[in-house]
Amino acid sequence: MGKVVPFVMVTGQGDERTAVEMMKLGARDYLVKDTGFMDQLPRVVSRALENVNVETKLAHAEEELRHSQKRFRQMSELSPFPIWFLTANEQTEYMNPRFTKIFGYTADDLPNITQWFEQAFPKPDEREKMKLSWEKDRSTLSDLDSVKYEFNVISKDGSTKTATMRLLKMEDQTLYLVFHDITETKKADQLIRDQYDEIEVHAYELESSNTELKQAQEKLTTANRELHTTLDELRSSHDQLLQSAKLAAIGELVSGVAHELNNPLSAVAMHTELLGSKVSDEDAMKHIDTISGQTERAISIVKNLLSFSRKQEPRRDLVSINQAVESSLSLRSYDLNLDNIEITLELDRNNPKTLADFRQLQQVFLNLINNAAQSMSEAHGRGKLVIESHTVGDMVRVSFSDDGAGIPEGKKERIFEPFFTTKDVGKGTGLGLSICYGIIEEHGGCILTEDTDGGGATFVVELPETLETFETFDCPL
Repeated sequence: MGKVVPFVMVTGQGDERTAVEMMKLGARDYLVKDTGFMDQLPRVVSRALENVNVETKLAHAEEELRHSQKRFRQMSELSPFPIWFLTANEQTEYMNPRFTKIFGYTADDLPNITQWFEQAFPKPDEREKMKLSWEKDRSTLSDLDSVKYEFNVISKDGSTKTATMRLLKMEDQTLYLVFHDITETKKADQLIRDQYDEIEVHAYELESSNTELKQAQEKLTTANRELHTTLDELRSSHDQLLQSAKLAAIGELVSGVAHELNNPLSAVAMHTELLGSKVSDEDAMKHIDTISGQTERAISIVKNLLSFSRKQEPRRDLVSINQAVESSLSLRSYDLNLDNIEITLELDRNNPKTLADFRQLQQVFLNLINNAAQSMSEAHGRGKLVIESHTVGDMVRVSFSDDGAGIPEGKKERIFEPFFTTKDVGKGTGLGLSICYGIIEEHGGCILTEDTDGGGATFVVELPETLETFETFDCPL
């Protein structure tokens, strides 16, 4: 970056046309020699130098941001998932090597999304169905929201792949597509179904057999029920494993992105503050305040990303869950009173102490209290939050029930997914409940939602009493 030398035009016979021409040539200001021009000259020169200094620093910050984006692109090269970036008009911007390895296509093969439909879905009816779904979701998807697809596609070599695709629309309307090849998983599922069907056929044949065979049928029926139970447990474990793997993969990706964005965002914030201290024009200050506010919002999002990506082992001590609930409420009591939120506490004082990290439990409870308060305030400007705790078997159960708007139909299954939020754009990153999910999972417990009579939402946290319970407990999904 070359050195910028500012200059100010000073003339004794200038006019407006001369001033315009000199400003086009790079002059920072223009002065006519008159009786008072020497008084103005120091101030004009000082202002020109300050403007050049701020512009230079902003240029450096922009250059650093470009380098950060380049490093993000390099990180995507190492991703275990196929990734495809599209511009706002659906042209290919980037495709990582994993995409080519899994599907065979290169960026030259797929210059836009239309070519993907043409080549990956050669059957007209399947192609038309996929295009209609894409166009519908593309037009209705909110910024920073995502939608998931599952389909069979034809790879470049002609083989059929079963894959899921997550479509994420960014604020600048660019599209991020993240794929997951589940071909082998689907084959395994089909094998289990085939074996199960075969068992049912044999069971039917045994029903018409003699007494000895009927006894064998009874045994087979018992085994069949056990198989159902085992399959349900396998599906439950499979869903938990997928959720954990997804959180881990996204955590690694967003951690790198957040770290890379942190420094340039801090630089933008610092230089925006510096620029604000140097500018007196009211209209300019409004723009600077807007830049500053949006930068702070971006920094806050980065902090949430870092919090989401950190995998911290809880520091377990014997703690009272009731005390964690009450201390979390005390931190929010003033704001809850201002928002006309009525709190009802029904805590079982006989609850045993639990091996847990007190601060992490506070973080989870505060998030659930804040979400409930915001939902009720937006729904009717006031509300009632009921918090209950009691012991069920070897588990301590804490529930948070509000009378807010509740969870929209069809979104409960995704409520703990990272980056999924029911809030308006700009009011949430969709990481809060994902972080809560990870914390409770690390404690050997589970967090889930339950239906609430009369509307509203209920979130339930279940934690094991002892380390032995922690090691054997299996959270139901």
